[in-house]
Amino acid sequence: MSEQARSGLELGVDETLVLFELLQRLLEDGRGAPIRAAVVDDAELWALNALK
Repeated sequence: MSEQARSGLELGVDETLVLFELLQRLLEDGRGAPIRAAVVDDAELWALNALK
């Protein structure tokens, strides 16, 4: 069994707020269309939307 590489991203408070605002706008305005290619399942979009 192969081990998958892990990657991480650390954001400060300001950067995190900006990211969530962007994600919220993408979900509300475009129904997630701009980020659809990055998600595996539609449930991921709903989970992001629930983080309001």
